[in-house]
This record gives sequence, C-alpha cells and structure tokens, in this order.
Amino acid sequence: MPGIMVLAGSLWRHNPGARLTVLGLGLSEASTALMRQLAAAVGAQIEILAVDETAVDGLAITNRYLSVATYLRLEIPRLLPQAAKVIYLDSDMVVTGSLAPLWQMELGDALIAAVPDPGVDSEELCALNCTAGEYVNSGLLVMNLDLWRAEGIAATCRQALCDPDRRMRYEDQSAINLVCRGRVLHLPVVWNFWSRYHSLYSKTEISGPPAVVHFLGVQKPWLYCGAPAEALWLAEAAALPIRLPALERKPVQKPGRHAAARVERWLRLRLFAALGVGRYPERYRRSVQAKVDAERQLLWEKRFILPHIAAISALGCAPSIAPARTASDT
Repeated sequence: MPGIMVLAGSLWRHNPGARLTVLGLGLSEASTALMRQLAAAVGAQIEILAVDETAVDGLAITNRYLSVATYLRLEIPRLLPQAAKVIYLDSDMVVTGSLAPLWQMELGDALIAAVPDPGVDSEELCALNCTAGEYVNSGLLVMNLDLWRAEGIAATCRQALCDPDRRMRYEDQSAINLVCRGRVLHLPVVWNFWSRYHSLYSKTEISGPPAVVHFLGVQKPWLYCGAPAEALWLAEAAALPIRLPALERKPVQKPGRHAAARVERWLRLRLFAALGVGRYPERYRRSVQAKVDAERQLLWEKRFILPHIAAISALGCAPSIAPARTASDT
C-alpha cells in the first residue's frame, strides 16, 4: 500500500491531470479509502478496480519475490475495454519526470514499448532463445491494447505460462517477452532506471536524470531501513498531501565480520580466482561488481537524488509519514 501511494503521489506531482487506474487483488476498504483521499487532495482522477482472484486461476508463482498480483498485467486489455493504450507501472516505482513522451509516442505495429533488462539471467535468455538486448523489463510497459485484444496476446501469454515443457523463471515478464518478441519498441533506460545494480549501466546511462525509478528486489524502502536509494522514496513519501500510516521497517541485514577476517577472505577469494579454482572466479567477479555498484550508487545520489530531494524540500512539504512503529510497540 505505501508503494502504491508514493507512486500515485509522484505521478500526479510530475504529471498533473493524469488518470490513474489501480488494479487491486484483495485491497482492503481502508486502503481503497486512502487512495481516494489522496486523489481528492490533489484533484486527480482515480479508478480502483477490485479484481477477483479467479482472474489468476491456474497461474502459479515459483519466484519467491513475486505474488500472483504480477499476473494482473495480462488482464489489462480485458479490464479496460475502452482504452487503446496504457502506460503500465509497477507499484514499486517512483515517477520523477513527465510521462508525456511515452503517452505521445506512436506504437505502430509494436505490441509494447519497454526498457531492455540489463540483469536478466543467461539461462532464461537461452530458454527463450532471446538475446540480452531484446529482453525487456516489464516494470514499465507502454501497451498497444487494440492489438493485444485483436490478436489475443494475453491468452497466448497464459498458454506459454502453463506450458509444462517451458519453465520461465521470471513468470509473466518472460511470457510477455516470448510472445511479443520482434514487436517491441526499446526505450532508453531513463524510463525504468533501477535503484540498485548500477554496475550494469554505462557511465553515460547513469549520468542523466531518470523519469522513473524502479525499487526492484525484496528490499523495498517502505519495508527496510538502509534499502538502496531509500532517501529518494522517503522524500517522495514526505511530499504527499496526506499522511501515510506508520511504516514498520526492518534494518537490512548485513553479514558482520571482523576486519581481519574480511581481509583474509578477500585475499583467499582473489588467490583462488586467479588460479581458476571452483566457483571462485565467479564469486570474485561478483565482489568486484558489488564494489562498482557502491561507487556508482554514491555518484548517482550526488548527481540526482540529492538535487531531487532539495527540489522537493523547496516546496515546503511537511513529513507525511506517521512515526515508525518499533518492536516494543507491537
């Protein structure tokens, strides 16, 4: 719920007048009322569609980071029969710029427009017979709904998901990539910029301001203290005109080691990697990548997050999150 609220608030602040449709699976009355209260506070249009659980019957989740609600993307052509096109956004995103260029773009014969996924697993690419540059992340999609309905794309995606001979690690995202392959417009990274894993981006890609930031992974900033780029999300939450409920955030658990033990482990890792022993070369590559991630994270915070927070603060927004609840409170 906090993710949806901050996504909506950031969307309307940068895109006044945008109409938002929320697809809900088991939304409570309190959550629905809070969303309507936010829309009324900013004078925006909102439609909340409570989707019955039967809509995802027969579709299982094997990825522990996802829920069956991820499949609601496939129901959009049916749920919005009058819409010719939509911009779909995951609820763990923050909008930091205008979406007008996406709305105005001509899709032609393309089924979707999306940003290539820089971190997709190589085994998944092989299973789909797809290249890394082709495969897109489904967190943000510009969907050509007229063609989806005319060609039964959603049904074809469901058939692919139910195929026992083709196991897809990334669930409906991989099904969309499989079915839409060859009819995808690739968007620049600014439209789906990840809050972490910045070593996957070029220095050019990380230098410009994003229009949409994606808090992918299990460490959501409304669930964990110390989550990547949490300052950006918290600033957007503070800019909401209504108060969010108290957030129950847990600290991100990091393995604790004595300094000498860390040095010894790093030397052993580097030595075995140089010798090509076991999986040490891959582990060493990941350790180097983690270092680059940390360096580029700091660079991105300096170039974008801090100026963005300063701009929000200049609006005079009061914190709109109730005091966090601690373990002693519960």
